[in-house]
Amino acid sequence: MTVSTYSRSQIILHWLIALAIAFNYLFSDGVSHAYRSFLRSGQAVSDIGATVHVYVGLAVIALVALRLVLRWVRGVPPAPATESELMRRVGEWTHLALYVLMLGVPVLGAVAWYMGITAVGQLHSLAANLILLVAGLHAAAALFHHYILRDGLLLRMVRF
Repeated sequence: MTVSTYSRSQIILHWLIALAIAFNYLFSDGVSHAYRSFLRSGQAVSDIGATVHVYVGLAVIALVALRLVLRWVRGVPPAPATESELMRRVGEWTHLALYVLMLGVPVLGAVAWYMGITAVGQLHSLAANLILLVAGLHAAAALFHHYILRDGLLLRMVRF
């Protein structure tokens, strides 16, 4: 299905997911502290910061799953007609990477947390940094489209 803009639901989900990921990244100290304490003592540590981090991560999985369902059912707007084939492909690969990371990072975190696998926790941390890099490139590209190309791409995701 071809649509000209994102739906209100898609826009709200986009920004809720972005805020949840930013929140969890900025406030990841609680879960890191609790996990290090568990490794030292072997005892589960009750920490509100860790609990919030875990539940926000699980919420990200649910929100991304819902966003993927909406994407499949409703579709997404096509790339601007003026966009080159290379830019279109880079955009597609960037979106794919974001979806993989948005699902993969919290899944890795849940496996590390609930199963106590340190190596998976380290992979979770690495992937969390990678998602920020890819999201930063995504944001920079949106700003490039808005301020340099002036093709209206950014306005599709900020209208309410």
